[in-house]
Amino acid sequence: MASTGAATRQRLFELYSRQLELGGVTPTGIFICPLCCNGYTQYALDGPNPAVSLAHVVPEALGGRLVTLACTQCNNSNGARLEAELIHHFGYQDWSKGVGTRKARLSGEFGNIGVEFKRSPDNSNWALHFVEAQTNPAHLTAFEEWSRKHAETPDAEITWQISWTARKRPNEVGAAIYQSAYLLMFAYFGYDFVFPSPFGKLREHILKPKDVVWPGRINDLDPNIISNMLGQSDSAVMFVRKPVPCISTFLRFRPREGVERIVGVLLPRPESNETEIPIVKQGQLSGTVVPYRPEVLRTRPHYFDGLWRYVQSSNAPD
Repeated sequence: MASTGAATRQRLFELYSRQLELGGVTPTGIFICPLCCNGYTQYALDGPNPAVSLAHVVPEALGGRLVTLACTQCNNSNGARLEAELIHHFGYQDWSKGVGTRKARLSGEFGNIGVEFKRSPDNSNWALHFVEAQTNPAHLTAFEEWSRKHAETPDAEITWQISWTARKRPNEVGAAIYQSAYLLMFAYFGYDFVFPSPFGKLREHILKPKDVVWPGRINDLDPNIISNMLGQSDSAVMFVRKPVPCISTFLRFRPREGVERIVGVLLPRPESNETEIPIVKQGQLSGTVVPYRPEVLRTRPHYFDGLWRYVQSSNAPD
């Protein structure tokens, strides 16, 4: 009996390959990775290490549940790297506000000890505990002896250092969020979204984040307002009519040890040949939240463009 993951891979492979066939792009049974655009046959699903695997739209470590399909190489290389940068970024932001812990090294004449520590929101109190699995036992023993020695001479000067890593890579963090928005749009619309201009530039930015070729807009949103729209979902897509036609994707990030965040990523309208994206402030959006209906992709060619035109030209409810 196939596992749940294997069954989902098979279902999505058939869905996307059928969409390609329906559009006259490829013969039956071909899947094209939405990130690198390499093609794969059904055999890519076989074996203990398949060449095509499930990709979480929002990283699983940040509470994501919705999945789509990508090649394993993209998942394990660029995808994992960007995900790690985003998790680190959120973790450091939370820790600086007194939420969560940081891994660090405590060093002194006793040696070098692995620790996890946290701080109060006003930075008035710090608390740390040892991580024995990351410490030489001899250094722990030396620390105990060092502590006893200084307890007997309380006026003695005590010197120690604590160090930790705080990376600052805004390009990679931005690309990680764009990747979630890109995979969300692929989950909703498949290759109707991947191939048209201007979205190829977005894919290029994800694959080469240091080049910064995508003039995107990422807005931090108020969870108290947006949560009602998302419900229990980790993401949503809105076709915006006012103040200007564009697409807004909503992404909910829920770290296991941290603060929930919801961001909005603006994308240009699908018929645009420009990558320039309008600046839209929070609270100004008026449009239609698009339902997630992936099975439509196997029966309705050009679903993305057709739905976009319908929303923009009709009295579809906001």
